[in-house]
Amino acid sequence: MMHELIPIADMLPCFFAERRGVVVLMSSFFDESEAGPYFTVAGYLFRKSKVRPFEREWGRMLKNADIPYFRMSACNAGEYPFDKMSELECDLVAREAIRLICKYAVYGHFVTVRPKEFDEIFGEDSFADNPYTLCVYLCLMAMRRWSDEHDPSALIGYFFEAGCNHQNDAEKFVSALGLPDRYFDYRYGGHAFVLKERSMPTQAADVLAWQATKNVNRFDNGHRQPRGDFKALLDGVETGFNHADRNLLTAFDQIVHKSAGPGGKKLAKHAFRNDMRNFTKDREAVWKLIEHQQRG
Repeated sequence: MMHELIPIADMLPCFFAERRGVVVLMSSFFDESEAGPYFTVAGYLFRKSKVRPFEREWGRMLKNADIPYFRMSACNAGEYPFDKMSELECDLVAREAIRLICKYAVYGHFVTVRPKEFDEIFGEDSFADNPYTLCVYLCLMAMRRWSDEHDPSALIGYFFEAGCNHQNDAEKFVSALGLPDRYFDYRYGGHAFVLKERSMPTQAADVLAWQATKNVNRFDNGHRQPRGDFKALLDGVETGFNHADRNLLTAFDQIVHKSAGPGGKKLAKHAFRNDMRNFTKDREAVWKLIEHQQRG
């Protein structure tokens, strides 16, 4: 089944129309991956002017390879839509995908976490709901910091893969970033959930998510050097990462209690879930918590 590729560049003028004339200069795209004990969310940041040229070249790559979309796991395993291609042909199209990412993306970021450790430390009353939401939160923080340093006037449009297991929780969290007194903290210009098979920049994020998960598992198995294709990504695009290990998760848990007292987790959860009725009960504690996390 062929998928119609949606040029994200064509969506941008309408997508950001509600920003009251503010020119949105950046667009970011995220995908997730899970293998072994690790879960990863990864994303790439593009200048808006580079999205259309990227899509043109990515679309040409797909057409030349006679495939409807690019998915790194399928390419590596020789599965559909790569099942009729030789190992060499798969390698060549993967190299071209990496080349295009390095040519057009300006920043990449990925966050890895062990869901088992997340559950053990935070429990059922986690302020971040689930590992996916926590990883998204850390990725957005990183995108904001990059923008603070390199383009302080820019707002960012955030695109996520549609259909992920925790999309509803992520939607509540990301929607809260658009509130009038919060949106500039994350340089929020808008967000949407898009089908990866139909969104070429999201397929680029898929490459980073898969590579990051693959390599963190390799590291656990004693491989101290990254795979060559992962190294090519890291050398070609400035890339940051957070590994939310047990120490970081414990630090988050301590920040919540220290910043907002015994009700910290509950208040923080309301912030993530966009429950404004409960914000009013102790608004200062909520903002103190959020500011503390951002400074950290």
